[in-house]
Amino acid sequence: MKTLYDRPRVGGDILTYCGKCKMELAHVVMAMVDTKPKRVMCKTCRSEHAYRKGGGAPGPSRKRSPSSPRVPKTVILASELWQKRLDERKSGEPIPYVPTHLFAKGDCLNHPKFGLGCVEEVRLAGKIIVLFREGEKILIHSLPKPNAQ
Repeated sequence: MKTLYDRPRVGGDILTYCGKCKMELAHVVMAMVDTKPKRVMCKTCRSEHAYRKGGGAPGPSRKRSPSSPRVPKTVILASELWQKRLDERKSGEPIPYVPTHLFAKGDCLNHPKFGLGCVEEVRLAGKIIVLFREGEKILIHSLPKPNAQ
């Protein structure tokens, strides 16, 4: 009686775990070293990967060494940062947003559509990054005034 999977050979079938499909499936042996398969191709998703001995799912993931502790990420909402920037701003009224006006980092402006915002960064080519309650927007500034004809 012939079994479904004979001894491994290049071009032959072998049962092993596919990391892309996340299950044990039939694969075609693509490369071998001596009598051991090294590269296989999944017959389902056609992805090529190294042969996993034993055919099962990969073992438990590696644990982090004690010398590299996990640093927790700090998450802050854009609206909270916006409120903090407004509280820190210089006293005075916000500058009405006009594309021809030259803005500097830290300026507070009033945009007709987005509302109050704080200039976070001034970029080259006449662009500024402004933090509004909903998030950051890239706006233009210091445009030359159109010539009156």
